[in-house]
Amino acid sequence: MILFTILILIVYFASKRIDWISIWSHKIVMQPYNYLALLGLLILGFFAQLDYTDSWGCVIREEAIFSLKNILFSTISIIFILISFLFKPRNLKITFIVIELAFWIFKLFYFKGGYVVAIGGTPDPIISFYDTTTLALRLFILEELLNFKVKRLSPL
Repeated sequence: MILFTILILIVYFASKRIDWISIWSHKIVMQPYNYLALLGLLILGFFAQLDYTDSWGCVIREEAIFSLKNILFSTISIIFILISFLFKPRNLKITFIVIELAFWIFKLFYFKGGYVVAIGGTPDPIISFYDTTTLALRLFILEELLNFKVKRLSPL
């Protein structure tokens, strides 16, 4: 997870100085692809129980895919992302993606398992990679929504 975050930061800072990386990073941050990738990962996370799990590090408990918490947490995230994707006004898009990001962070710290380990234990790498990837997509969407150009009107 740390290496993935470092890689994203390297690409971000390199895109400010190197043109071909700037073009490549701009394509990564484009809106429809990030929304669709995030929605696809959220649906995959629901069925693979990556979006909500109650496991403790290496202790994996079998839970039902259609448990109330899994359905509730995944559905709320999917609805907020869909609303942000389908609405046209930029302010509403930003509002709903920020609400979903705050909900996801709340869920990560208070309900989500897979990170609780004993001394010398490691968190589940699949859950860590899934969370890092979906967080990166959320931040790419937010960065693209906040990065807008204002055209100045020239005086007559």
